[in-house]
Amino acid sequence: MSSRFNPYPVRREPDGSYSFRTENKITYGVVFSEQGDLFSTYTHLSHLFFDFTIDVVDLGGNKFPPKDFRTGDTIGWTAGQFLASTPDAALTYTCDDLDKKAHKRSLQFTRWFDQFNQGLEKHDYMIPIVVEEADEWGNTHRVNKVQYTSLMLSVSNSQRQALLDAFNEGVKDYQSYKS
Repeated sequence: MSSRFNPYPVRREPDGSYSFRTENKITYGVVFSEQGDLFSTYTHLSHLFFDFTIDVVDLGGNKFPPKDFRTGDTIGWTAGQFLASTPDAALTYTCDDLDKKAHKRSLQFTRWFDQFNQGLEKHDYMIPIVVEEADEWGNTHRVNKVQYTSLMLSVSNSQRQALLDAFNEGVKDYQSYKS
């Protein structure tokens, strides 16, 4: 099979993160970090929740990352490998909205997941939150927003229902804290 249909080679970094470089010289970083005490009612499961972060580390001279199907395959493959090595774990992915593109990131992540979801399931959450934002004059205002978050886990996860219950409870707690 041609390499253009395979994920990029992924490198494990000394800090425990992962990275890969595309044919367009863009370097991505992928980090899995334990969420710890996020779920107050389900603390016995908190060690099974990992935040899944995808960062563009280096644009390699590009203004923005061009479309590249192998990027999504590589990110999906990396998540799949992590969940295969920790089969009772769950990954959460929250779309960054600093540049007001969280919804676009959510759509792109769903396309990637749908393309490479071998043995995984994904649950999407659109969490209404209220945040403080400054206007151009420096005045802060409360603004209603939506936070796009996904929960991914193996379809054979022995803790599946408990993890879903814990995450749903965590979402409710987070919403009440953010409103």
